[in-house]
Amino acid sequence: MLHNTTLNRVNIPAIWIHGAKLLLRHAGLRNITAEWIAEASRYHPENREIQSLSLELLRGSSLFPVEPEEA
Repeated sequence: MLHNTTLNRVNIPAIWIHGAKLLLRHAGLRNITAEWIAEASRYHPENREIQSLSLELLRGSSLFPVEPEEA
């Protein structure tokens, strides 16, 4: 449902951001999250929050592992 709403309102970054945040909560939806954020970036390449979500997705992937912090 959120996807259909977004397709009709691609000019509203908040919808894309909210959808990405919801998807990032579910590791099993990583491919869908990547597609969602890619589309958001396509429509809003200048949006810093969308850029930040893209980085967050990369940090959670095996392509860009995060080093554990030392105590």
